[in-house]
Amino acid sequence: MAYKHLSSVECISIEKRGFIPNRYYVYVLIVEWSDGDKHPIYRKYSSFYDFEKMLHDRIGHKSSIPELPAMNILQKAFKIEKNHISEINEFCMSILRLSEDIVRSVVVSSFFEAWATDFPMEDSSVENRLPAKKKDAKKKLPVDSSNKNSSILQTMTFKYKCTSAL
Repeated sequence: MAYKHLSSVECISIEKRGFIPNRYYVYVLIVEWSDGDKHPIYRKYSSFYDFEKMLHDRIGHKSSIPELPAMNILQKAFKIEKNHISEINEFCMSILRLSEDIVRSVVVSSFFEAWATDFPMEDSSVENRLPAKKKDAKKKLPVDSSNKNSSILQTMTFKYKCTSAL
């Protein structure tokens, strides 16, 4: 039985993920396997560095492993990250040009396989990630719509009653 191996990889875009202050970017790659399976995967730039290091550690002596450009510490802006799409594409193409035993290795296959983070979670809707709204946070007195000043007076009276009760 022949195992599937990586056939092609293309970085097609970049997406912003997370909420402030934990916002980050992921590269969207379309991965095609030898059995015809084709699916998107999402990887951070730092994941590519980890992958590159793993290749150097495990099989670096067999061939020249392609290198990614150095990552800038201030490299958080979308514009800068977007410039790396071509570099990520070149890196992936260089991996595919390595010897067959490296391309079919567990290290390469496991990096380009779909991870659990590549699929949306069932409870990943925005409503489930935001804190619940406080109900009845502000009590309002009935307002006489005929007089705007009465509304202000009622609000001031309510605030005075609340603070004097303390």
